[in-house]
Amino acid sequence: MQNLQIETGEEVIRSDLDSVTAEKVYPDLPNIKNDWSKHEEYVKLREIYLKEKDMKAYYEIKKMFPNFKPPNF
Repeated sequence: MQNLQIETGEEVIRSDLDSVTAEKVYPDLPNIKNDWSKHEEYVKLREIYLKEKDMKAYYEIKKMFPNFKPPNF
């Protein structure tokens, strides 16, 4: 069996949330860059943000699609 090594390179935190695309799609998404000290808090804030977006979308289309059920959180 070979010994595998992982190179981590720079000490920059990588995140899909830290991208131009994410900022364009979700400009108000709670996000902190290169800081893990409040990670748990921001995960919860992002979850709340996305749930609110889902419910807003549901209420906008529920009359057009009466059999469509709201998100089950």
